[in-house]
Amino acid sequence: MSKISMTLCGVVLVALYASSNEVAAAPVTEWDYAVSAGFSNFSPEAPDQNSDPNRDTNRGVVGDNVAFGSPTRLRWGTPLTPASEPGSALSVTSYTGGDGQRVATNGEAVEGFTLTHDNRLLQGPFGNLESFQLTVGLEFRPDGGLVEYMPITLDFSYREQRTDDCLIDDPLCIDVLVLENPEELVQSFVLDGELYSVEVLLADFGPLSDDACGLAGAAFGCFGVATHETGNEVREYQSSVRISSDATGPTVAVPEPGTLALFGSSLMFLGLARRRKVLKR
Repeated sequence: MSKISMTLCGVVLVALYASSNEVAAAPVTEWDYAVSAGFSNFSPEAPDQNSDPNRDTNRGVVGDNVAFGSPTRLRWGTPLTPASEPGSALSVTSYTGGDGQRVATNGEAVEGFTLTHDNRLLQGPFGNLESFQLTVGLEFRPDGGLVEYMPITLDFSYREQRTDDCLIDDPLCIDVLVLENPEELVQSFVLDGELYSVEVLLADFGPLSDDACGLAGAAFGCFGVATHETGNEVREYQSSVRISSDATGPTVAVPEPGTLALFGSSLMFLGLARRRKVLKR
């Protein structure tokens, strides 16, 4: 092999080696976002309110105020028609974005959905909510990028005390809402080689006492919230969302501009040298 060929090979090898010094795609620092939420699989479900001839005395839960294809209110515990009559209820309000609020990677938690509990005394033979699912859709959009959509299904069980079951001044006269799968509150996704973690935080939710878990028929150490039965109370549980990047996630290699220039120059030099050699012959 000639000295020129050896030199050219060395230059190309240097360029190829330099191309291995790659940099990772920059992580997203801010996102537009939205949170949608709705109820499903609630039990026991009341008969159809329009076709049931005994709708004034039926037992069960009605889902209404449909949005995003799902009920956003569950109501029970009093005559279910008309809907304006006071009764126990759970409602969920979504955060649909559009007000300019954004979520920053590794920044503060921002507004999510709101769960509202209308806590009334159960009257008469009417129904009582026992369980339901809350489906939460998380949407994140980086600047100029596609939406990352993450559906989360949260399983809840519920125990509401009837007036015959306890006295108002009894500290265990409480309604208990238990989240059966709190591990679903933490999710993750990969975008452009970067791993992102998403966490949904529920205000006032946490480990419940053994007594509260027992009343709800849940295992000791259950996770949820207990509301003392006062007879007429409305409580709001605000959720929030935060997102963080994980440096241990996979990375996508992108050659540095200087590396590309060096490799291109090497190829050009190789071509000129070969042309010079042919002319010399």
